[in-house]
Amino acid sequence: MHLLVYLLALLGTGPLLAQASVAGGEWFIDTDPGYGRATPFASVAGGSPVRIDHEFTAADLGLTPGVHTYHARVRDTAGRWSQTLSRTFYVLSGLGPAGLVGGEWFWDADPGYGMGQGFVLTGDTATASIPLDLSALDPGVHYFQVRAADAAGRWGPTLLRSTFIRSQAQARIDRLTYYYAAGGDTTATFTYRLAEPVHYVEVAFAPETTDLVDDETYDICLTAIRTDDRASFATCRSFQYRAGSTAVEDAADSFLRLFPNPTTGTFRVVLPGMETAAGEFHLFDTAGRSVLRRHIVAGETGTMDFAVGNLAAGVYFAVLERGRSVRVQRVTIR
Repeated sequence: MHLLVYLLALLGTGPLLAQASVAGGEWFIDTDPGYGRATPFASVAGGSPVRIDHEFTAADLGLTPGVHTYHARVRDTAGRWSQTLSRTFYVLSGLGPAGLVGGEWFWDADPGYGMGQGFVLTGDTATASIPLDLSALDPGVHYFQVRAADAAGRWGPTLLRSTFIRSQAQARIDRLTYYYAAGGDTTATFTYRLAEPVHYVEVAFAPETTDLVDDETYDICLTAIRTDDRASFATCRSFQYRAGSTAVEDAADSFLRLFPNPTTGTFRVVLPGMETAAGEFHLFDTAGRSVLRRHIVAGETGTMDFAVGNLAAGVYFAVLERGRSVRVQRVTIR
């Protein structure tokens, strides 16, 4: 193990006329034995701050597997100690690399190593997709935990994620309502119904603009309503209406617009009109791998259509890089 430590010898009370030089230092693992009682550095002297280049191995120190903390401090020529600098490190349960052979997961209480629900892993690093049945969990907060083991039988750290189980299934969104406001006056409320109820919705539809005045500034306020008639807070955005375009296009031109979303096989991306430089469009999976790519030539406008029926169902991230702008949108493929 190799550590580079920068320490500053801090002066005590009294007039600060000049900063004293470092005369020595000491280090220890975990428990502080007291000032002047730890292991001294072989050679620490000079100005302040001072660089300490310290090498050691866990085997030489007889450290047990698990989390430990390295501490170091220096002393100046007047005998005053600096603050103690600490760094945490982890000692593995064995020496030498070994490939992954499996893992296990469990909810809430740890049943012990090797006693969870097992699954197979291979390679030095791996990504696992674990289907979970939540029906047996009581309503409330629960903790999903997972860890991996290598060919030498050593377990890695346990990763934890919390989730909340509702007492009743949450109703889905089945329609959007919106209205325009200008100068304190509001229009009638319009309703846009979704093809099917969903848990979340990406706004991408052509609103009613018949009564809007060209070059007038408006607020468009939108609310999502669930199948149980409970409504969200209204979200409002200002825009200047231009004949021949839609209010949503003007209000959201700075965002990446992609629809339908969720999709079952194809989707369309609207290229923002404010940026015409060359660029790239990528679709990334949740592991960060690019699964779809298209080059965008300078001056290209309009829309792009993509077929994604060959991709696995799940969540993806669409990224449009063009000129100095980057736009990101989450995409769900069913």
